[in-house]
Amino acid sequence: MTTTPQPSDTAKRTVLIAEDNEVHCRSIQITMEKAGWKASTTGHGRRALEMAVNHRFDLMILDQRLPEVQGTEIVKLLRARSIATPAIMVSSWANMELQKQAKEVGIARVIPSPIKPVALVQIVDRVMQETI
Repeated sequence: MTTTPQPSDTAKRTVLIAEDNEVHCRSIQITMEKAGWKASTTGHGRRALEMAVNHRFDLMILDQRLPEVQGTEIVKLLRARSIATPAIMVSSWANMELQKQAKEVGIARVIPSPIKPVALVQIVDRVMQETI
């Protein structure tokens, strides 16, 4: 049985951001924090996997091309452990093949990077509504 974390109404929602481009990572972090999220960041795939296994996040925003472990592989490994945290992939390589791979492992959306803050917040809101 897989479980999807459900934040309480009073708790600040948490997001794991895994992006090796420091500028993009910081931009996503600032956007999510302004939208009321508590953000944890890493630039490495293996560390992102460890963080997602050891902490209960409400959402993950992942780059595909991370050092050590790619974004789709992170989600695949988490799903094998019955961790169903919703995931969004932000990638400058958002082509049809990546869309297919992402869908197969359970990633909710693949969006091109860089993304405008307003668009990111709208997509996050839609993904979170879909997982309730």
